[in-house]
Amino acid sequence: MRDAVQWIALLGMVGIGALFVIEVRRWRSLGRIMTHGQRILRVLLILCVEALFVMMIIGPAVTDRRDQIGSLLYWTVCLILGLAVVVLALLDLRTVVGQYARLNRQIFRDLKRDDERKK
Repeated sequence: MRDAVQWIALLGMVGIGALFVIEVRRWRSLGRIMTHGQRILRVLLILCVEALFVMMIIGPAVTDRRDQIGSLLYWTVCLILGLAVVVLALLDLRTVVGQYARLNRQIFRDLKRDDERKK
């Protein structure tokens, strides 16, 4: 590891891995707050981010060669993985916002019923 970017990628990989372990433990302790689909989205998101960090570590070795097609393929895969991270994050955000809106509607319905009972 001769480049600062590789060290940053290694630290990022370890950090994201630690956060993933903490989140999985929290999933188990909190129970059924997240849906199965949302858990799958988060796992896929973490795997894509980890793959990007691995690509940052091996990048100089892959792109140092004079093979232009290999470098083009490498950077294309990096770009696709980066876009996949963005799409997965947006899907996860949509799920979280939907759950929040559903919970708010339920709370307001319960409050309205309580007000009607008191009258």
